[in-house]
Order: sequence, then structure tokens, then C-alpha cells
Amino acid sequence: EEEGAFDESDDDGELDGVEDEEEGGEDVKTESVKKRKRSEIQRDAKNAIPYILECPADGEAFQELIDQYAKNATDVGTLIARIRTCTAVPLNPHVNKGKLHNFYDALMHRMVACGDAVAETHLDASVSHGPDPAEEMDILVGVLFEMTKGLNDVVGSLWRRTL
Repeated sequence: EEEGAFDESDDDGELDGVEDEEEGGEDVKTESVKKRKRSEIQRDAKNAIPYILECPADGEAFQELIDQYAKNATDVGTLIARIRTCTAVPLNPHVNKGKLHNFYDALMHRMVACGDAVAETHLDASVSHGPDPAEEMDILVGVLFEMTKGLNDVVGSLWRRTL
């Protein structure tokens, strides 16, 4: 080689600086993707349905939970299941039976509201928003049936009042 000649390649045969720019560009892209995924995970975690939920005292409190956590009828079912688990009668019979009685009442009113929404949707297709009321009704019927088994001594009055 001539003395003073300029060698444009390093040991691996790549041009100096070119590989670094490409890797640097990919690193920036990769870091950007990682940040975006991290923020999505944080947002999803923030909006995820908690495993421990206080039993709502009334329909308004339950509606707030639905507005905050439920994107669809399956999410509503998950909310209900977690509330029932946290408020199981064997955990605290004297307190939880009363809470579940009130929750049952809220679920019955929710079912009536879903029925009304289904009727409105059939009349006006632009009404749909939130969880699908027909799917939610299917879930509520099953939940109310299951809950009736454990609260059979008190639900008759709720049904009479609702009907």
C-alpha cells in the first residue's frame, strides 16, 4: 500500500461510518417502538379490570365501573365475576349477603336497561354505544340465575318490585 493512502474500510470490510449510521437509525427506530409499546402496556394496565373490586352499592356505582373498565359485554361479565368473588358470602356472611342483595338489584335494573337498549337499537341503528346490550343481557341472565341460588330467600321481593 502507498504511504498516506486513504483506507475506506475497517476490519470487516464495511465502509467506516455507514454501518454506524444504519445501526444508529435502527436503534432509534427500535427505541421508539419500545417506548410506544411500553406506553401502550401502561395504558392497558391502567385501564385493565382490577382483580379486587368493591361491590357497588347501586346501579350508578356499577355503571361507573362499566364506563371505566368495560369495552364489551365480556368485560362486563369479568367485572361481575370479580365483584362476586370479592364479595362472596362465605368471606363475611352478615355483610356480604346484604351487599350482594343490593348488587343483584343493580344487575336486574341493568338487565332491564339492556332490554330497553336492544329495543331502541332495533328501531334506530345509531343508538349502539358501549357494550352490546344483547350480549350483555345473555351474560346477565346467567349471572342472575347463578346468584339466585345463593340468595333465594331474598330475591323474590326484588323480582316482584322490578316486574
